[in-house]
Amino acid sequence: MNTPPLTLYKYIRWSDKPRDKIKDILFKDRFYFADPTTFNDPFDSKIPIIFEEKYRASEQFHLDFLNIDNLLGKTNYTEEEIRRKAKEFHQNPGRIIYDTGKMTQSIHESISKQIRISCFSTKRDHILMWSHYADCHQGICVGFHTIYLLLDRNLVMLNKVNYARQFPKFDKVASLPVITTKSTLWKYENEYRLINIDCHPLIEFPKAAIKEVIIGYRMKDEIKTKLLDYLKKHYLHIKISFSRPNPLKFKMDIVPVAKI
Repeated sequence: MNTPPLTLYKYIRWSDKPRDKIKDILFKDRFYFADPTTFNDPFDSKIPIIFEEKYRASEQFHLDFLNIDNLLGKTNYTEEEIRRKAKEFHQNPGRIIYDTGKMTQSIHESISKQIRISCFSTKRDHILMWSHYADCHQGICVGFHTIYLLLDRNLVMLNKVNYARQFPKFDKVASLPVITTKSTLWKYENEYRLINIDCHPLIEFPKAAIKEVIIGYRMKDEIKTKLLDYLKKHYLHIKISFSRPNPLKFKMDIVPVAKI
């Protein structure tokens, strides 16, 4: 099991729009969770479900997919009906391929309906992360004490993303590998995912959870001034920094406000 780092970072855009809900991360001490099937990776939480042959040929396979359809409300079988149908399907191997596709669809639908995710990184100075997720360096990067992200274990769990060259094979029905497996092309993100398994749109956190706020070097001066004033008034305990392009290397420097 991978132990998460003590600090995790969240890159976000930051505009002058007063009703931008993403700004609640600082104004209301809460963040929103998104449907992972809407993320910028077309395979995110939608990788094809490839089952191990032994599992796919088992009666348990059919039991699992019938139970998933019941959970999604597609069917309303009793436990006895599920056991009977699973046995019938198992005895008719010609239907296995058809049912594999159906189970894949059911798992993807289950993820979209029941799971929401908030994404974090172990890096605070990655050029591409600033470009892709902090509005081309006009946004901010918020550092969180990881321990505070795990206070409500009934609602959330934290998992490291696994980066793979090929689709994984499954030996049981489990949505977790589907939502935590991405192509190695995304490895630069060094991502951890806060997973909300009850589909709540937002979760609150204590103000003490925030450790650091880093302001993108392209943020407009008027927005930057307002943000700095707010942080200095409401977040006395945090470190405030600016990101800056290093003059000698392809890297971003993180410079504390006091040193500018």
